Amino acid sequence: MRIKSILTHQLSLKIIALVLTLLLWSYVYFVFGVRIVKNITLPVQLVNISENYIAQSDHQFIEVLFSAPANMIDEAEKNIRAVIDLGGYSSGSFKRNPDISHPEKVIIENISPAVVEVTIEQIISKEISIRPQIKGEPLKGNMLGTIELNPEFIVVRGPESTINNIAEATVTIDVTGANADLFSSIEVSITDHEQKSIDNVEINQRIIKVHVPVVSSNVSKIVPVVPRFQGAPAFRVDSVEIVPPLVTLKGHGSVLETITSALTEEIDISGLAKSTTFTVKLKKIENVFFEPPDQTFEVTITLKEDAETVFHEIPLRVIDLPEHLDIRLHEEFVRVRLYGPKNILEQLSINEAWVDGSKLTIGKQEVPVFIHQLPPEIIVHIYPSEITLEVFEKKA
Repeated sequence: MRIKSILTHQLSLKIIALVLTLLLWSYVYFVFGVRIVKNITLPVQLVNISENYIAQSDHQFIEVLFSAPANMIDEAEKNIRAVIDLGGYSSGSFKRNPDISHPEKVIIENISPAVVEVTIEQIISKEISIRPQIKGEPLKGNMLGTIELNPEFIVVRGPESTINNIAEATVTIDVTGANADLFSSIEVSITDHEQKSIDNVEINQRIIKVHVPVVSSNVSKIVPVVPRFQGAPAFRVDSVEIVPPLVTLKGHGSVLETITSALTEEIDISGLAKSTTFTVKLKKIENVFFEPPDQTFEVTITLKEDAETVFHEIPLRVIDLPEHLDIRLHEEFVRVRLYGPKNILEQLSINEAWVDGSKLTIGKQEVPVFIHQLPPEIIVHIYPSEITLEVFEKKA
């Protein structure tokens, strides 16, 4: 009974005291601030990146454990930032401690991870040719002409490692059952060396226009392949060989009728100093198609080095002079200059020069000088090319 009396005696006063105690505790809690510990996930902000560079971190988010007065815990969470300042950094990988900015009464208890690796790369641009990929087959009796792409190149822009890992840019063209020219706009696909798609780059033109000529393939003609050269080699061209020497053309008969040969793309032989084999394609012929369409030709150019040789004081003699005549030469020696393939010149020698006396008449006259027959590749210059001599009767 005594315990019951204690609990029930002046109950209203006791309830008032409890309420006042709770109010006092709440006042202290919210005004003076009991500290609360909280864990949050923050994005890592990369700032002050140099122009034309891009930065990536191995952790895009970090865990931050902080404490703050209870009366500002929500506001504190909204104003905590994780920042890495990259001012003054260029290409490379760097380990940095994120800087945590926070309100004054916030205490950072822990950061995980405490160190973040940042990779900075230069942003570069590169021009890449677009390769058409054919899907399907045209209607039987038709064939595809040379595909036209507009544009033929695209410019990609992005991190250097990504750009350098691009293997090719392609467009896939479905020609299944085609019996007339195809016109389309197709999205360019960019892949790496493992045939994986690359999407994190900028492209100056993602959609290109495509024209695929489709013509009847019922007429064909075989013609010789003729190489086209540009420039002059360092040495003389001795021979040109083309493999294969012929190509099959397909198209309308009225067009093929006027074509007698197929020209290669231009081959630049400017300054060429040794025999060389070039791999080339054929020059496009309007409304004519090659079979097979992507055939290449081996053009082998064989060069021979030319040289010059000079023979001095070659003795001069007169041959076939009639027995009743005699002569007096104004020149007894000549100089001979030979020009031609080095390997031929090394085997030649000039021992004498001569003039033909069979048709000489009495008196002073000029006659041409000759040397023995030389290979047709050799160019000959004789100095002087004509000599003066006097012809008179022999004394008895």
